[in-house]
Amino acid sequence: MFGVQLLDYLPLFFTCLGFCLIGAVVQLGSGEAGDDDEAGTPRRRKSRPREERGLPDRKTLYDLAKTYLEVQCRLWPELVKSGQLRRVTKAEIDKLVADFEGRFRNQLPVATCNPIVRQLCEAVGAAYLRFSCDKSNPRSLVQQLKLVLEKSASNRHFIPWSFVFADAGISGTTDDRVMYQLLNRSLENEAHEVDALYIDEVGRASRDLVEALRLGTRIVDEGKLLIGVSDGFDSRSPMAKLMLAV
Repeated sequence: MFGVQLLDYLPLFFTCLGFCLIGAVVQLGSGEAGDDDEAGTPRRRKSRPREERGLPDRKTLYDLAKTYLEVQCRLWPELVKSGQLRRVTKAEIDKLVADFEGRFRNQLPVATCNPIVRQLCEAVGAAYLRFSCDKSNPRSLVQQLKLVLEKSASNRHFIPWSFVFADAGISGTTDDRVMYQLLNRSLENEAHEVDALYIDEVGRASRDLVEALRLGTRIVDEGKLLIGVSDGFDSRSPMAKLMLAV
């Protein structure tokens, strides 16, 4: 019986493995380091201060903040009614953009989740988004955020804006990513109360197989969940547990 169940999960196993193993090839063959913008339009490489490497541009951040408010207000009306979620206004969008930029530039982990939010949802989640270039994977940061928020809400896991981490124009073959490192620090700190990490697909976290497995193992060991929305990865599944035990 277990053997039959194991066979059912083999496609997922090879999909997750493939995302990690082809990372270096993708980077060399498609210019994953960020030669294209999010629309896939070739552009001249712009020099940015090293401390801002991976920071989404202002327009992308505005779109992310606007999408976050629109989707979360639709999915969590009880949080809107309680005042824990603000409706979509330019002032509120600008506030979220400034918050993200501040977290990125100051490299500070998120604060403790509001206890009122804890009372109104079953658990609190975090989201990690990464976009390198259109040739690597066409789903933009905004598209990834929509998928993640929909999936987390279906599990009654609320993701606060301060628990949204995103790196732009940077390859997953390196873990030298500001928001990825802040995510790891937040997961390690129990005061931040992150119960589950949602990613579009496992390869978004890391194209390095060892690093991806290390992240998954650490999350499981801390009693948290790792959910891949598009690839169907779920750390609670038998196949995922087998992979993380390797």
